[in-house]
Amino acid sequence: MELRKRATKGAPEGSDESTKTSPKSDASPTAQPAAQPAAPPKSKFSTFMTRTIVGLIMIFAFFGILSAGHAVVCCFVVLLQVFTFREMINIRFREAKEKKLWGFRSLHWYFLFVTFFWVYGQQVAHYFHNHIPAWIYDIVIHRHNWHSFVLYVVGFMGVVFSFRKQTVKYQIGQVTWTIMTILLVVIQPHFVTRNVYQGLIWLMLPHSMIICNDIMAYFVGIAIGRKFVDRPLTRLSPNKTWEGFVGALILTLIYAIIAAEILSNLEYFRCSKAELDNHGGCAPGFMFTPTTIPKILNVDPSWIPEFINSRVIIKPVQLHALVFSLFASLVAPFGGFLASAIKRACIHEMINFSPRQNTRKRFLDPGFILRCCQGL
Repeated sequence: MELRKRATKGAPEGSDESTKTSPKSDASPTAQPAAQPAAPPKSKFSTFMTRTIVGLIMIFAFFGILSAGHAVVCCFVVLLQVFTFREMINIRFREAKEKKLWGFRSLHWYFLFVTFFWVYGQQVAHYFHNHIPAWIYDIVIHRHNWHSFVLYVVGFMGVVFSFRKQTVKYQIGQVTWTIMTILLVVIQPHFVTRNVYQGLIWLMLPHSMIICNDIMAYFVGIAIGRKFVDRPLTRLSPNKTWEGFVGALILTLIYAIIAAEILSNLEYFRCSKAELDNHGGCAPGFMFTPTTIPKILNVDPSWIPEFINSRVIIKPVQLHALVFSLFASLVAPFGGFLASAIKRACIHEMINFSPRQNTRKRFLDPGFILRCCQGL
């Protein structure tokens, strides 16, 4: 063994002896470059500043849209629905299979068009009554539900005809995903377009409560998170804390009372579009006039404790705001949890997903479900 080692050491590089006595030298892989160290995580201050700047930009943009008028607000809502629908159906898109299904992807957009026609058709026809031909107005207004049903049946037959034996499982999954997306993205928030023309306060109040609850949950979670309850709020969102959830609930209730009082004193938010166009303003109605709790609830005063009857005088809109704030704090966050579940499911399945899509759905889902509650 020692002679063999000496012979190997003495053999020149590339000689036969060196090759024979060191078989591992040929099999050894080429040297890989050293892995670059991972980027250091962002500090809490950097994250805070980023969220603060983005939040301020979104708030100013929101007020800019509100100041543009009722029609612009409705158009903005529809655009949000279209973009959200597009991103949702792209999550489960697989190019390799879609190439074999000519026209199948267009059926998703056809169903979105049919839903828009059913939901918004009559409102748009009334708004543009003087600018569209009479026969189109007649089609949209008269037997509107029948025409919507016919369009749906045509799409249903088109989907069935598009099925292929090799991809039928994928196609059924896509159709089911599309129907669920339409229910969440279009059907839920369509109430907002009806309420906007009754007064922008009915858009501003619930949306501002969603924003307030989300911001307060973040700040309270940073300040006292995990100090009283050392467990996450949900397994889907491990960064959410019970302290942030409860603290945001309390602060959102306080915000609801103050915001309702301020907005009810502003004619631009309080008055309907017709009142603003015809009279330039409106007198405060029952909804915006301070009164007692029994009158607001339309119940016998004996059912309410005496100290509330004699001391509590609020505007009915403030009571509505309290209900909205409870819904925004207790129920609407589950829309964000749903977005987190979708994100984790898509990452697990290695399907198309981007942080930008998660961010948009993160803010829209709570608003969608709250708008549904508001409309009812």
